[in-house]
Amino acid sequence: MKDIIKKTGSLFILTFLLSFAVVASNYEKAGKIDKEFEINQHTRIEFTNKSSDLLIRKWDKQAVRLECNYKLKANEEEDIAKTIEALENLKVENSANLLAITTSIFTNVKSTILPGLMNKIVATLSNGTSVNLSEYEIEYVLTLPDNHDFKLFQKYSDLNMPDYSGNLELDLYDVDVRAGRLVNAKMLTSKYSNIIVGALGDCEVDIYDTDVEVETMGLLNMKSKYSKFEVDVVGAVNIDSYDDKLFFYSLESIKGQAKYTDFEIGNIKSGDLDLYDCELKAKDCEKLKLVGKYSGIVFNNIGIFEFPDCYDNKVDAKTVGEFSTISKYTEFNFERITGMIDFETYDDRLTVGQVDEDFYAIKINGKYAKIDLDIVGNPKFFIDVDFKYTSHELPPDLLFSNIDTKSSKFVASGRTEGLKSTDEVKVNEDNKGIRKANIGKITIEQYDGTLKIK
Repeated sequence: MKDIIKKTGSLFILTFLLSFAVVASNYEKAGKIDKEFEINQHTRIEFTNKSSDLLIRKWDKQAVRLECNYKLKANEEEDIAKTIEALENLKVENSANLLAITTSIFTNVKSTILPGLMNKIVATLSNGTSVNLSEYEIEYVLTLPDNHDFKLFQKYSDLNMPDYSGNLELDLYDVDVRAGRLVNAKMLTSKYSNIIVGALGDCEVDIYDTDVEVETMGLLNMKSKYSKFEVDVVGAVNIDSYDDKLFFYSLESIKGQAKYTDFEIGNIKSGDLDLYDCELKAKDCEKLKLVGKYSGIVFNNIGIFEFPDCYDNKVDAKTVGEFSTISKYTEFNFERITGMIDFETYDDRLTVGQVDEDFYAIKINGKYAKIDLDIVGNPKFFIDVDFKYTSHELPPDLLFSNIDTKSSKFVASGRTEGLKSTDEVKVNEDNKGIRKANIGKITIEQYDGTLKIK
């Protein structure tokens, strides 16, 4: 008997809710509002839109057209009428120099949904009136001339935009964007958005938790956090990055600072970066300057590589021209050094598979370091060493003088066999500024650790 009562009660509740759902959708209206605004050739256009999808089109008239397509459902016809009235009464500022349109009719929206039964939306209109809706769809179509200064504020919606040649600023919040070539886009500000665009201009970018894909752009000055930025071709890049994923496949140069960011970079002329706990993978670089902690750094080839403040990193490269660093607790692996090493080290590891025989200089000053260098060919060089508690292995054909081996030391001056102390050293630079010499110079001062030169 109890089961029958329970089943009967459940059927009554379900019937009541279904009845309410039918009542909640008693009134429905769809329509279109069309407005047009005359402007002159110097008028700046500003458009603010919230919670409504936006499609932008172009034409050759000196005017701006705004179409609003709506579909509304409500329990009370009055709520639909009030909403349409708010859609009709746009906030518009129209002067000789500025056309500013605000379409955001809702200042607050609260939605309560019972799945499969009803959808109750309590919305506060821009005039302060409250309406109850069960469903609404609002889409705007904005048609404007192609060459005007244009600023767009967009929230909680989709944006579709064609190629646009006028100066452009975008301020986006939770927007999905598909756009063409925005070649004069000067400013992109965005949060919680997904953006795919054909082109940007020389652009200031300030993004938060946003994904951006761009084919080409000019100069990039970017501040970003928790974002992904991917561009095929870009000019000079200046970054302030935090926990991002950045992909610059073809660029002129990169400069700035980053924390917890992953990079993938193409060939560059120059780089100047301050990294903290980052992963950087890049191709060739003519001149690179780094400050870094706790980072992984991989390059193909670097011309001049300066690392004046290096702490607990891992650095790999195929070929380096000139390398200088002040470093602690870092592992360096280079396949080849062609010109110079200037290494001030504390508890680092440096491995070089090949040092060119016509290298310019090798200077090492360190403690507790592990150093392994292989000089290929038949090099000629002068050498000065000052070791204490250092396990060392040097080429067997060196001629040493002024040797001091007291108190766990090995202090000596020397040269390769066949070289005279009076032989003239000639230094030259290649077309990338890498110094080479007919006779090299090695100066090593090391405390503890190991040193191997072959």
